[in-house]
Amino acid sequence: MRQRHARARGQGTDETARFLVAACLVGCAMIVAALSGLMAGSLALVAGAAHMLATAVALGLNWYARHLGTSATMPLYRFNRVKPLLRYTSGLVMLGIGILLIVGAGERVLQPTPVAGWPMVTGAVLVLIATAGTTFLVFGRAGMARTGARLHVLADMLIAAALVAAAVTLVLSGWVLVDTLLAVLIATLLFMNAFSLIHVSAQALLDAAPAGVDRDRIARDIESNVKGVATVRDVHIWSLDGTSTRATLHACLNDEVDPHAVICDIKLRLAKHHRIDHVTVEPEFGHTTGRPVGTLLH
Repeated sequence: MRQRHARARGQGTDETARFLVAACLVGCAMIVAALSGLMAGSLALVAGAAHMLATAVALGLNWYARHLGTSATMPLYRFNRVKPLLRYTSGLVMLGIGILLIVGAGERVLQPTPVAGWPMVTGAVLVLIATAGTTFLVFGRAGMARTGARLHVLADMLIAAALVAAAVTLVLSGWVLVDTLLAVLIATLLFMNAFSLIHVSAQALLDAAPAGVDRDRIARDIESNVKGVATVRDVHIWSLDGTSTRATLHACLNDEVDPHAVICDIKLRLAKHHRIDHVTVEPEFGHTTGRPVGTLLH
């Protein structure tokens, strides 16, 4: 048992290190893209660097969560707010960058700016190599491939490939507008990611119920499937970090039942069927008369 636990802990540490390496690799690719874009005058490379900033934040958040999970001490309660706060901030930053990119693209359409083709090709190829390494790190392990950061990494890979294609097109044909069009496409992706981050993180910061959670249905499910429960009221469901779900509720129990056993059954039901992993149950007795089942939820 101890060997199995130590092996699982070692695998978790290895996966945590992979996220840190991937975040650093994306950060290096972001710097290369930004510098290459400034040197070549490529708006698309600068836009690609902005998207890689979002990927670096996503990978960094995954590393942070796993670092806390594998640490010897439990994180403080307030640390759960760090992830949604960082997501909200990065969403606002991405929104602002996207607006600047659209403004810059509009200016280039009205007054075309020359773009150095070969420096753009060099920067795009270096970015493609870095993003390919990041993709290998993230998709090389099943556990990492299941995280939300995989979408950012895959998008970076596709953007890098598009940057190489646009740079080659620019060198061969001299069509400068291809750089602007690609920048607009990347800005659109930034807007989509920004609105998603802002919405999800704001829900977590406001202690709102996660999307798709029906408190009335959960209360009825407990009343119907947990023996010893007469009614459930005062249900509150929320998430601190946008990933793990918490709940508090009052359970009116029947007479002559073991409260400890019933509370354990409620928690097991919520964890197994509703993926609510942190539950506080307040047992009550003699309060069920005249109260319809499943009412007084808020």
